Amino acid sequence: MVFYPCSLLEKKAALECVCEKETMNKIIRSLCWFAENPSITGIPDQLNNIEGKLSKHGYLVQTKRVCFNKTRINALHQWENKDSLYLSIGTLDFESLTEQIADFLHAGNVSLNLDLTDSVTPNHVDVLLRIIKEAPAKTFNFTYTFHNRPSSPFFPSATFEHTGFAIGLQPTDLSEGCADLAAWLSAMEAVWLEICEILDGNEHFLGIDASIAPLFRGDSSLVHFVKTIYGDFSKAVTTDFFLRITAFLSSHNPKPVGLCGLM
Repeated sequence: MVFYPCSLLEKKAALECVCEKETMNKIIRSLCWFAENPSITGIPDQLNNIEGKLSKHGYLVQTKRVCFNKTRINALHQWENKDSLYLSIGTLDFESLTEQIADFLHAGNVSLNLDLTDSVTPNHVDVLLRIIKEAPAKTFNFTYTFHNRPSSPFFPSATFEHTGFAIGLQPTDLSEGCADLAAWLSAMEAVWLEICEILDGNEHFLGIDASIAPLFRGDSSLVHFVKTIYGDFSKAVTTDFFLRITAFLSSHNPKPVGLCGLM
C-alpha cells in the first residue's frame, strides 16, 4: 500500500475519478530497463512482468527498451531483434564514439548520444554529417546532449545512472476530452499517482519522465490540443500556456527522472 502525505492523500482522492474514465488513453511510450552490461539475464522477463501489471490497469505499453552502461556496440549482437527490444548504449564521449562509429552505422537497433556539455567543435558536426551520408536512417538513433539528465526512458538521449527501470508516458493522449489545460494537467497527475501506486514496493522503479513531445496528429499531438483550446496555435504563444505546463511537469511529478519538460 502506498503511503501518501496528507496533501497527496487528498489530491489522490480528488483525482481518482479521472483515472476511472473509460475513454482515458493511458499510453506508455517507453518502458526502459537500465542495465550495467549485456551479460545480465532476465531483463526481458522483468519488462514483461512490469508490462503485465500496468496493462491490468488499462495501460498500453508501446515499446520496451534496454539502455546499457558503457557497453560496446559489438557486444550487443545477441540482443538485436530479441523480444522486439529497442537498445541503447547511452552517452558516449567523442573518443569512444569515434572508435565505434563504423559499428554504429551498421547496427540494426542501437541508439546512443554524444555528450557536448564541455565543448562543440567542427569534428562533432562531422559525426552527424557522416551519419547522414552513410546511414541516414541512423539519425533517428543519434543525438547530441548537453547536461543530459540520467534515466530518461526516451531514446536516443537515454543514459545510465542506476540499475532499474523508468517509464516514459505519451501524455498528449490524456488530453482527449479535456476542455481546458487544467483538466489535462489533472489527468496527467492522476496517472502519475496511479503508476506509483501500481509499482509501489518495486525497488527497481526509478521513476517517470513526464516529458511532452509534439508527436503525430490528433490525440497524440500537442499542437492539436492547443488548437482545440485556442483555435489557432499562434494565440497560445502570447499566453502562459506553455509556462504553466513546464512548471507543472517539474513540480507535480511524484517520482521524476529524465527531462520532465517540453521537448
